[in-house]
Amino acid sequence: MPHLPLKLALGAIVLAAATPAFAIDDGPRAYFPVPVGTNNINLIGITQKTNSSLDPATAIKGADATVDVGVLQYTRAFSLAGNASALAVVMPFGEVRGKLTLSGPLGNNTITRESNSSGLGDMSVLGVFGIVGSPAMTRQQYAQFKPGFSLGALAMITAPTGAYDGDKLINLGTNRWAFRVGAPFGWAIGDSYLSPRLTTIEFVPSVTFYTDNDSPFRAGNRSQEALYRIEGHLTHNFNRAFWVSADLTANTGGETTTDGKSDKNSKTWTGGGLTAGMNFSPAFGVSATYGGILSGNDAAPEGDGFRINARYTF
Repeated sequence: MPHLPLKLALGAIVLAAATPAFAIDDGPRAYFPVPVGTNNINLIGITQKTNSSLDPATAIKGADATVDVGVLQYTRAFSLAGNASALAVVMPFGEVRGKLTLSGPLGNNTITRESNSSGLGDMSVLGVFGIVGSPAMTRQQYAQFKPGFSLGALAMITAPTGAYDGDKLINLGTNRWAFRVGAPFGWAIGDSYLSPRLTTIEFVPSVTFYTDNDSPFRAGNRSQEALYRIEGHLTHNFNRAFWVSADLTANTGGETTTDGKSDKNSKTWTGGGLTAGMNFSPAFGVSATYGGILSGNDAAPEGDGFRINARYTF
């Protein structure tokens, strides 16, 4: 198969940016295998109206926030025990602005708290490791491989590097560590990953664990229960350059405890969106996602947002 179609197809299936800043999902085709030695640089822009900061697990009932961030990610694909794997470093930056309106102590007046936070967000390091159906391949082997079912493992560590001030209601950073593990799996239907009519069915179940925040707003300590998520995507290529995806996610957990007292704010929500991707050259492609929260309980994230992802492959 010619070299050019191979590079054109990579934009649709290379490890995409796993952006916890976007409350809807990580993104379609985010964990597909690519040839060993592939490098990717992603620059992502995200804007959303919501009731949380950069991390949807920080949702606050009654908050009204605007998140405008960029995310820079570098990804390197390699072989591990004969399977396709990748490591990525993710750095968000930008601004979050918000306010919270509360009833006064007598219930007949209101108090509004406003805050904004800008700078760098919490940096993440992400690893994705093939287990079944994703052997490590050269570019030539990759072009001839007929895909099917695949299963992998993901591990992500998010460090508290972001801008944070305990006197602010909403912050760009979270002042805590987060550890996420998951098992992306799915089916690719087509003669090869390079097929101009490739269809994929994808699922990414995962769980995120959190350390304590020792400087929360107007408190001494806040812990948070694990957050469980499963996201799904149905994607289809219309030709070698253009593809679309229907995206859905379901989430539950994340109840917080502040200074030893439960906040009774376990979060349950579903989100959905649509993604379209286009490759403009062998090395450059763009995808755009619009989505929002479809339903949720009183403590869940709210709102909608837009994400655009520009990818350079080399």
